[in-house]
Amino acid sequence: MLSKLLKKPYLLFWGIIPLLLLLSYYEADQTLDINIHDTYYVFSRQQLMILVSILFGLTGFIYWLLERFNFKTVTLLNLLHLIFTVGIILINNIQEFLVDYFLGKSYYTNSHIPNSSIWLFILIISIGQIIFVVNIFLAILKGRSYTTKV
Repeated sequence: MLSKLLKKPYLLFWGIIPLLLLLSYYEADQTLDINIHDTYYVFSRQQLMILVSILFGLTGFIYWLLERFNFKTVTLLNLLHLIFTVGIILINNIQEFLVDYFLGKSYYTNSHIPNSSIWLFILIISIGQIIFVVNIFLAILKGRSYTTKV
């Protein structure tokens, strides 16, 4: 199963989109506030999850195109990209749900998450996207893998 996901990572990206869209309706009025110097960026949870779903769809489409045109990606880079992208987003959502469930809504709001942890999530996801771009370039540089079916 894991080897199939590593060879066809678009299945995982496309499969997680419905889960993310369902999670977007869980406390949709909740916001994420990011403060950079004198500027505040405010995103609703629903907007953020819809954006992540669109990005997952595009990422899955790029992986599908690479496979469709017989470009072989590096399996280790696929694994790292999946962990740094899908893993971090799922860990963040699970962490929010567990803290909300066990500590209650009165304790937990997004303002209690330090900006440093939000920036850490953004940094790890960004590293995952750099790995994705490197994987695409390596696949294109290696060229197409032609296999003959007998």
